[in-house]
Amino acid sequence: MGPLDASQRNLTVLEDIEQSRIPAEGLSFEEPAPQAWLQETLQPLKGAAPETAYTVSMMGDVALVVLPLGPVDQHPPFRLTGHLRCPLEVACVRCLETVAFTQEVKIDQVLFWAGSEEAEAPESVYEGEKLPLPLVVREQLLLSLDADPACEDVAACDERTAAMLE
Repeated sequence: MGPLDASQRNLTVLEDIEQSRIPAEGLSFEEPAPQAWLQETLQPLKGAAPETAYTVSMMGDVALVVLPLGPVDQHPPFRLTGHLRCPLEVACVRCLETVAFTQEVKIDQVLFWAGSEEAEAPESVYEGEKLPLPLVVREQLLLSLDADPACEDVAACDERTAAMLE
């Protein structure tokens, strides 16, 4: 038997989840990622230079499977796998033309309980009784973004950049 549908339990990937609500067979989330939530997720980038500020152009979607790797009442590791699709716009760092694209983010992470021997990197640790699902999705999105976004059409970008420099 596969993971249970999280929506039947009124659970969402947009909120931390009590580990006691995760059955032994795991949970499966498939839901829209609202535009406002995605834009808020990019909030730390608001202070970035205007030419590298990402804007969410419409609603995205997220799918996530949460599997306990041991008995849930014993603070087991949890494996999170899935993806996030997020429509974004950003200015090209060379020619400043708006670049629109869909960011495809693969999620594959194991979270360890803070009190376990395996808990090393802070991004792979959960504390208390809740799994920080929104934090995991947010971190994966931020880590996937290009620090120097540029146009795909290099020749056209070169022409626009040359025209700006004249």
